[in-house]
Amino acid sequence: MADQRQALRDYVRHWYEVFPRGEAGAMAALYTDDARLMLANLPRVQGNKAIGAMIGAFPSYAEMDCRHEVTDVDMLSDDLAVVTGSAWVDVTPRDGSAPSRDASRFVMVMKRDPDSGDWRCHYDVSQHTPDVS
Repeated sequence: MADQRQALRDYVRHWYEVFPRGEAGAMAALYTDDARLMLANLPRVQGNKAIGAMIGAFPSYAEMDCRHEVTDVDMLSDDLAVVTGSAWVDVTPRDGSAPSRDASRFVMVMKRDPDSGDWRCHYDVSQHTPDVS
């Protein structure tokens, strides 16, 4: 189980490496086919291709510098886990408007792909929070 916990931490690290580059296909590959993304103040997005397209568009609006901290990895079974943590994204809009920092908490429900053994996000929920510093 310790190896799987580390694999899940590595998944989140990789997610935050890919996100600021805006690679829609790479983002889509990190989610299950029928994944759901629920971000604060945005409509729910369903399906890995739709999630990849939406997240992949963010960098066209702003340059982003990301960091994160995984706080818990709960193994529910050999192929199901919950990962929680905090994230900080420093956003510099490309239109010249004022930079900002988005601080949030996240919950990812993770499924392991039965064919490849790779972890994929099935539910991704993030909320803005002022107490993440």
